[in-house]
Amino acid sequence: MAIRIVPAPALAVRWSLLATVAVSLAMMSVPAARAQAPTPAQGPVFAYSAWTKVCPAPPSSNGQPDPTLMCVTSKDGRTEQGGVVVAVALVETKGEQAKRLRITLPFGLMVSHGSRLVVDQDPPLTMPFTACRPIIPNMGCIAEYDATPDLVTKFKKGRMMTVQAVNLKNEVISFAFTLADFAEANEGPTASAKAYDEQQKKILNDLQKKADELPAAPAQRQGAETPSWVYSTWTKMCATPPNSNSQPSAKLICFTNKDARTEQGVPVVAVTLVEMEGETKRVLRITLPFGVAVSMGIRLIVDQDPPLETQFTTCVSLNPNMGCIAQYDAAPDLLTKVKKGRMLTVQAVNLKNEIVSFPLALADFAKANEGPPTDAKVDDEQQKKLQESLQKKAEALRKKLERPQGARKAPK
Repeated sequence: MAIRIVPAPALAVRWSLLATVAVSLAMMSVPAARAQAPTPAQGPVFAYSAWTKVCPAPPSSNGQPDPTLMCVTSKDGRTEQGGVVVAVALVETKGEQAKRLRITLPFGLMVSHGSRLVVDQDPPLTMPFTACRPIIPNMGCIAEYDATPDLVTKFKKGRMMTVQAVNLKNEVISFAFTLADFAEANEGPTASAKAYDEQQKKILNDLQKKADELPAAPAQRQGAETPSWVYSTWTKMCATPPNSNSQPSAKLICFTNKDARTEQGVPVVAVTLVEMEGETKRVLRITLPFGVAVSMGIRLIVDQDPPLETQFTTCVSLNPNMGCIAQYDAAPDLLTKVKKGRMLTVQAVNLKNEIVSFPLALADFAKANEGPPTDAKVDDEQQKKLQESLQKKAEALRKKLERPQGARKAPK
């Protein structure tokens, strides 16, 4: 995956324990909720932009304007504070008959439920999410519909378009767009760039990118060298989450976690066993980077056992590069295999339709999980040592990539 390199101090490399507790509590009920029909949720009041068409000509590789013109007719919805929460864009490329209707929604959705599109009283169209990536803060789960001539005609003649998805509370959230000015914008001339403020232009530029231009995870091809990642040890941490009235709860929630990072310190995978004190149900949570094909799901393999498959539950902005989450029911049989196994492999599919593998050793899992929680000071020291190791490897890599500076004299 093409991941942005973000400097991470030692204490910031591991996600905040309190933030992890909050996300865990929100998601502990997700498997049960999926067994029920989603319920409607009352949404906030949004401010909508007008439908607007822009047709920028992207530069080609030689720096000259590309003759292939792409036009984007788009509309977005924002909160009263100005934050974008939904965007719809009809993407048309000159000379191509196929058109795409791209819908971008916030993080924090149950991506396994997909999206739904309704024009007036017509039957709903459904489409899985393609990927989730941080186009702007807290926003970037994308679904693309085939904008057939029939659908575009309905847009031009219709009155209202509604986009629907399901949040982590198993509630249906709806975003209603008026279509009154769609036909005029789509069939009319390109809007002047002066009509936009800087934020709007940035959003539109992001939305008009083709799906195959989205950064994708690097495939680990058969016979390829294993990526040079740096792994943490399996570590158990426990915390007492606050309850609804801000008083400490009597129950502890424990996490047995291992993650992998690039030599530059960028997280690429995290596996966490989540256990609530006094409850037999356990959850094995897998967190992968943005840019995986969320509609393809995920696979979990312990040694040579048959793979276990499940769908991604959601994508949330836990980290600038990470946040697509899948959850397995950590039944006693699976937990025993993990404790006795040697290697756990997580597999997903990137946006180039390539299988991406993330291997994690299980040698110290049982000891960490069955032992006492790691002291916070000890964990801080381990993280400092890991960060120092990452910095040394990054420096060695930098020196290796530098061109040798010869003692060549300048010509007279």
